[in-house]
Amino acid sequence: MSQPAIRSVKARAIVVPLKRPVKNAFGIIEAAPLVLIDVTTDQGVTGRSYIFAYTKMTLKPLVHLIEEIGRDLTGQAIAPFDLMALMDAKFRLLGWQGLVGMAVSGLDMAFWDALGQAAGKPLVWISTSRSIPPRRRPASRGLHLTTSPGSRSRCRRKICRATPRCARHRRSRFRPVRTGGFRAASLRRSRPARAISSCPIS
Repeated sequence: MSQPAIRSVKARAIVVPLKRPVKNAFGIIEAAPLVLIDVTTDQGVTGRSYIFAYTKMTLKPLVHLIEEIGRDLTGQAIAPFDLMALMDAKFRLLGWQGLVGMAVSGLDMAFWDALGQAAGKPLVWISTSRSIPPRRRPASRGLHLTTSPGSRSRCRRKICRATPRCARHRRSRFRPVRTGGFRAASLRRSRPARAISSCPIS
C-alpha cells in the first residue's frame, strides 16, 4: 500500500465537565478544555488525536494554529519523521515552547494514528517493525491532590482497589479492578508521604 497523503486537517474545541474536579499545583480543574484533531487522508482513513489545552483561553488559538499548519501540509505524504523535520524548520525561530509545541505534538499523534489505521496494525508495529510484548502498567486510579474531608482514606481505598492481592480489602466490589490484571499501584509523592499510604501485598 502506498503512503497516505494529507487531504485536510480539522480541529475542534470542546470543554468536557469532570465528574470529579482535579486539584493540581495551579488550582482546581472542574472541566477539561480539549482540542480534537482529525487528519483526513487520500485513502479514506482519518488519524485522530486530542490535546489538553489547560485553559479555555488557549482553545481558539490552538484550533487556528493547528488548521493553519494543516493547510501548509496538505498534499504531503504522512511520514511523521519527515513532517516533523518540516515543522522544525518552520518554527525554528519561534521555538517549541507553548502553543506551537502543543499544536505540533497533537498533529504528530494524529499522523501516527493515520499510519496505523492505513496499515491495519498497532502503532508499536509501525514504529518499530516488530512485535513488542505488552508492558506491565500500574493502576493509578486517578490519584491527584485533594484537600476535601476524608480524602486520605479515599486515596487509601483507591490504592487497595488497584491492587489485586490487597491483604485488607478482599471484597466483591473490588473484583472488576482485580480482574484487570493490575499487580501494582502508582502513587503521587509530590506531597508529604504520610498523606497516602499503600496497602500490604500478600
